[in-house]
Amino acid sequence: MTSTTHTLLQVDAPEHALSAFQKHIEADHEVTFETAPDGGRYVENAGFRIAFKVEDAGLRITISAPLPDMLVFIKEAVAKHVAELDADLARNLRWTGETAIVGDLPENFRVGEVTNRATPMQGLVRVTLKIADAAFFGSPGLHIKIMLPAIAGRSPSWPRMGANGAPIWPRGEDALHARYITIIGSRASDGEIDIDVAAHGDGLISSWAMNCEVGQQVGIMGPIGSVEIPDAETAVLAADLTALPTVARALAHGRFGPKAWIIGEAPDEGALRAYLGDPDLPVLALATDAFSTRLSAAAQEVMNGQTPDFAFFAGEFSDAQALRKVFKGTFGLGKGQQLSVPYWRHGTAGFED
Repeated sequence: MTSTTHTLLQVDAPEHALSAFQKHIEADHEVTFETAPDGGRYVENAGFRIAFKVEDAGLRITISAPLPDMLVFIKEAVAKHVAELDADLARNLRWTGETAIVGDLPENFRVGEVTNRATPMQGLVRVTLKIADAAFFGSPGLHIKIMLPAIAGRSPSWPRMGANGAPIWPRGEDALHARYITIIGSRASDGEIDIDVAAHGDGLISSWAMNCEVGQQVGIMGPIGSVEIPDAETAVLAADLTALPTVARALAHGRFGPKAWIIGEAPDEGALRAYLGDPDLPVLALATDAFSTRLSAAAQEVMNGQTPDFAFFAGEFSDAQALRKVFKGTFGLGKGQQLSVPYWRHGTAGFED
């Protein structure tokens, strides 16, 4: 069941505001606006929809999500983009049917407690978290937002809801560091989820995953998102360590023909196959020190002159840009046939696209 809410952005030039929104969103998220039958503009992805309609009183913004808790993420994204135009407008946003109480924890916030730490493959750390909320396990979401105090060892101060429907994040010494992480497995009967974190060692979340102890708590918002990979006879599914869990989830839910290739950052083919559940598909493992330099050529080599039905990549920002050029340019794939998603960016802590 889809949850929907809307707000009215009271601006003197709603057409200009819509143009600015479109420019910002298309540039930041590599998406394309569509035109609705009523003349409005919208973007839609994975069951989420943001629609804009010019009215006499201003710009109407309507958002939809698969579940009510997921609306928090979209409200926050809208507030962020509105703030780029006018900070006061962002603070004064009000949504219909708002149920969150100002000053309370966000409706999609939970606390996760570490119950185990393991190594599913060289370069990855698997952390098991216990979540004492049965409603969490009724969500189809793929990712959670993990948050920790930016100052290691500091007692956490969690985000609180603002009147504009978006969380107010702690600042200064109480600031939090947050990253989206894929849920690789869940067990509702035990109230536990598993997340796999890249063990690169130079990030706060990575350092936490490599050193966390049983009983340690972290903040969680979500879940959100879905596996956006359709069934395909011929395909290229590529991912670095941060996104291999997404590919593993896709393989568990999708059907792929024998000409579907998997390219992953891994020490060797055997390790990659084992991590992905021994798929009946050809795989190519690229070592970490060669991953970015070999990736674009490897995607073309495995296809051997053929055009895949679908192509997917998730990982570092510049790698995503390079693969997008291959998918759209070399392969000639259009919307719905390819997806290249940045999960992180060199030199940018907590990057979220």
